[in-house]
Amino acid sequence: QLLDEAAPPEACLSNEVAAAYDVFARLAPARRAVAEANRAWLAGDWLSGLALAAAAEGQATALSSPELRSAALRLKALNYERLGEFGLAEKTLHLAARAAEGATDESRAAAWVSLARVVGVRQGRTEDGALWAAYAGDQARRFPQRKELQATLQLAQLRMSSPADAVQKLDALDAQLGPGHALRAVVLAERARQAVTDKEFELDF
Repeated sequence: QLLDEAAPPEACLSNEVAAAYDVFARLAPARRAVAEANRAWLAGDWLSGLALAAAAEGQATALSSPELRSAALRLKALNYERLGEFGLAEKTLHLAARAAEGATDESRAAAWVSLARVVGVRQGRTEDGALWAAYAGDQARRFPQRKELQATLQLAQLRMSSPADAVQKLDALDAQLGPGHALRAVVLAERARQAVTDKEFELDF
């Protein structure tokens, strides 16, 4: 009886919370589209991922969401990268970074981090990559809770410069991420690559 007489839950919301909830609900289709594109990319279905990311970009644009549009563009770029279209990946990441100018989440930082990696590592333009990495670092530091941003950026910087203490830095990064982190396998693979490179250098010398 008390439940029947109680006001509906919506009545407990302040105007600000209710407005935020309305925006959240309005963006649900675009969020689902981005998530679907992300699943395709993670599954290695890059052609489908590219098409899904383009569709998600259209939805996010129509709904005026800079965060979701940037995320969709970044997914497009990641699929281009996997398909070997590094130039298109670079151009699309520039668009993703610009789209996120008004974003309040980490989407802008993620775009710059990906740009530094695509330019400096994938295309071997280490000087340009280092410049983007420096800017990406300033952006990523605003989101310390996103360990993958910091880790991806550090991996790219180590790959571009291959410093003498790369293995030690990778060990520190591995400890920072912890055993359950999704990027740990990438860190360990890069550690092995750097260790082999060091050995080859010693033999050549």
